[in-house]
Amino acid sequence: MHCYGFFYTFFKMKVLFLDKPLIFYVVPRQYPSEIDTLTLTLRKEMTSEVLTPDFTFTVGKKLRLTVTEQPDFQVGDKYEIEIKNNIDVIYLGKLIIVNSDTDVQNFEYTTQNGRFTY
Repeated sequence: MHCYGFFYTFFKMKVLFLDKPLIFYVVPRQYPSEIDTLTLTLRKEMTSEVLTPDFTFTVGKKLRLTVTEQPDFQVGDKYEIEIKNNIDVIYLGKLIIVNSDTDVQNFEYTTQNGRFTY
């Protein structure tokens, strides 16, 4: 949580399990229609490598994204998410890749060699 004056912003990291279907939900700034063309860009935080994986989406109360082909994800990789509808950015967020046995409800930040890890 970050505080800017009287306004608080909460950052909730999306979690993808490496050995399960790559599906996540977001609440976009503006909802697209089913016929819009969206672009998903993932920027790896440690190397700034940019991925633009193939995905499908469905619109409901939340925007459901399914990454259709497994990118070269590794456990522990963290990404910045950007979703665009044409040139309009409709979502910004964060993403982490974990194993299915990772307890995502009770993780704690730890430091190792000056870098944050889970």
